[in-house]
Amino acid sequence: MNPNTEQLLKYMTDLRAFYLPYHNHKEASAWAAVAWAATVLGLILVFIEKLAPANRPELLLPTALSFTALVMAYTGIMFSYIKKQFQLRSFAADVNAAAFRWSARILASADSKPIQLDLSLATKSDLDYHAATYLPTFILDEVKEIATENQRRQHRARTTLEKAAYWLLGLTALASLFRIWYPVLTG
Repeated sequence: MNPNTEQLLKYMTDLRAFYLPYHNHKEASAWAAVAWAATVLGLILVFIEKLAPANRPELLLPTALSFTALVMAYTGIMFSYIKKQFQLRSFAADVNAAAFRWSARILASADSKPIQLDLSLATKSDLDYHAATYLPTFILDEVKEIATENQRRQHRARTTLEKAAYWLLGLTALASLFRIWYPVLTG
């Protein structure tokens, strides 16, 4: 079945209706993870005082080593989670852009011969995200092209926000490590 112009435009509208809130959700999830990580790392600082009081110097080094491992592992896990959320947010933005591009192409060709589209579903190996199981190939091809264009342009708005999130996570982890090791190094 080859869909008509109205059906294709409806499908593009449906894609945008799904992926715009998905994009916003992924952005919010990434920033919530940054806030959550800062909160948990702050709680670690509270608990280190209880576990290794200054009047027990023999506990300082083992406690510092244990908490350092905990902070490093937690920071690594949170970094991975935040990175995935930003990747999914980027994918959603690219699907939105692809849907807008295809809407414009469909409208431009409405009076001429119909556009032939590859409506087959992409295989899982085409893309790492779950959306590959239900997006048609012509959309995913456009998404890949948009992603390549964005990489070439170093999409400043996206990368600046991502860098800010990673810096906040990194600085919070460093502050935690400094607080953990300060009594050991000055004691």
